[in-house]
Amino acid sequence: MMNKLMIRIKKYSFYDWECIIFGIAVLLIPFHTGHQALNVPFMGNMGSKLSIFPVIIGVCLFLYQGIKKREYYIPKICIVFFCIFLLWQIISLIHGLFIFPAWYEISANQFKKLDFLISYLADKGISVDAIIVGHLWWSIKLLFSHILEYCVTYGTVLWGISLFYRNRAKSFKAFRYGILGGAVICSIYSIIEFLYLFGSYDAMVMLAHINPFIYDVGIAHGWWPSLLSGNRVRSVFAEPAFMALYLTVTIPFLFAQMYTVKTKKWFWKIIFAIQLLMMWGTNSKTALGILLAEALVVIIFIFLRRKKISWKQLVRPLVAIVILCGVGMGINWVFQHRYAVDYDLISIAPDDTVTLKITNKSYTVWEKREGITLTCAMFADDWQSASNRVNVPLDTTLSPGQSCQISIKLPQNNQKEEYPNVLLELKANNKIQREAQLTVQGATTFTLKWDQDHWLDKGESKVKENKMTALTSQTEGSNQQRYGLMYVETLIGRDHPLLGVGGQELKQAYYISYIPEWLLKNKEVQLWVTYQKEKGFLKAGFPILSDYTHQFASYGLPGFILFLLPSFYGLFLLFKKRAYWLKADFQEYLRVAILGISYFGLMIAFVGCNSLELYIYWLLLGALIGYYGTLGRDNKPQ
Repeated sequence: MMNKLMIRIKKYSFYDWECIIFGIAVLLIPFHTGHQALNVPFMGNMGSKLSIFPVIIGVCLFLYQGIKKREYYIPKICIVFFCIFLLWQIISLIHGLFIFPAWYEISANQFKKLDFLISYLADKGISVDAIIVGHLWWSIKLLFSHILEYCVTYGTVLWGISLFYRNRAKSFKAFRYGILGGAVICSIYSIIEFLYLFGSYDAMVMLAHINPFIYDVGIAHGWWPSLLSGNRVRSVFAEPAFMALYLTVTIPFLFAQMYTVKTKKWFWKIIFAIQLLMMWGTNSKTALGILLAEALVVIIFIFLRRKKISWKQLVRPLVAIVILCGVGMGINWVFQHRYAVDYDLISIAPDDTVTLKITNKSYTVWEKREGITLTCAMFADDWQSASNRVNVPLDTTLSPGQSCQISIKLPQNNQKEEYPNVLLELKANNKIQREAQLTVQGATTFTLKWDQDHWLDKGESKVKENKMTALTSQTEGSNQQRYGLMYVETLIGRDHPLLGVGGQELKQAYYISYIPEWLLKNKEVQLWVTYQKEKGFLKAGFPILSDYTHQFASYGLPGFILFLLPSFYGLFLLFKKRAYWLKADFQEYLRVAILGISYFGLMIAFVGCNSLELYIYWLLLGALIGYYGTLGRDNKPQ
């Protein structure tokens, strides 16, 4: 067995190993937030991704064969673009350092290694200016880190293009295997996640043990990424929106796999169904925008092929997809209301003991082991200051529709005029979750108000809705902070239209001064502001919530246009080669279509996400330009 394996390995060419490494890089895309111990230093945002290891190896092999053979197998226009964009970003960064408004916050003692070196030199009698050295160190570090990050992003694109220009079939196979393998891993994980979201306590315990192996819980801002996903599907990703980015590519590839594979079609149909349900389970507006965008491109590709496609061929898959979307919407609704509750006031005793009938109005089971607790506190009229809190566990399992009666004695407070409001709500208290609020997962609150000599029943609050369909809403879900930071970055870019402010690290010093009053009322923005003021912008920064406004604020209008050029180049290649792919066989046409559909979905997603969160953009861009650029060419190995 081992001899056969060794013989087979020896037959692999240098190019074959590059393709294998390329496939592994694609396979590892979902693991985008690794442990700090695995972070590769000086790689910027990309250093925390597991794909960085095969990417570094692959790019080095690509450079090695290029130097050895003096041939990189890349169109000159791609190399010229690579150099121009890198030069522009370096100029922008240097300019950003000159205009940086917060140099007073930078000193040598903020960098452990540099601080140690200065202390060592001081012990030897060598005195240096800690502030000047700190400024120089940070500037060089930023420049060095930026160049390396650029090399492992756009360098990855060039590596991918070169693989496809040497052998389109083999490189596409490696990319496809990586995508399908990653989709299977995410689907298997999400089966456990679905069980958890449907109320399985054992599934929650499993996830609580698995997730710390995938990423460091709460490493950023003190709370992100969270241990559990609440009431949304996110698989192995840190955020549901990041999973939506990944599914942008996996769903089209899985659909193509169902049509092209000759055996085990049933398996790929199941994985496709799970992935589509996962997309709906994210409750992400980004996900819905992606689905609508990709549906539009699918219609265009079908229209272009209309003479060779029978409408009978479309009816069956279309009906199946519509049914799956309907089921997905239903599952999403169940998850968003998994703690829907109905409170019925039974009585209020003279000693302020309140008896309530609590009914499980959701479609999930509330297990006793979850430790669901009725908690109450008394509040002032401003709802800011509160009295002591009282907790009483339900201490029972409630299936959908079942009720229990529970009594809770209000906090001892003789100042009812000062604290006239009583808020009762459900929380989860168990070995996994501590004081977990359930109001964000469909639960309502129940309110009483003191009126001179008796309590008034003020009834239940409205459910906090976070509708997946509210794409343009500026208040629901994460829309307010997303659109708010897009507005802030637009203001920054407007004031620095030519060169921008020099990148994300330098941009951190501008955010707070540009945030308008209405945005400061957002709780998550408040947390970001507070955390940055406490830790400093070097250790606590605002996230990139839109790639387009980020590029504009960071590198100015020319940088924003340069960022879009690869997309326009891919569209140009598609148009240029239309005479070939429009008449190609079904399998070739399908490959062209799924690459285009996937890429367009990503570009729409970047309105509310960014390309640095996952390696999917860089690997797909290399595959897209490489595949479209070699359409109509003889596919013999070069």
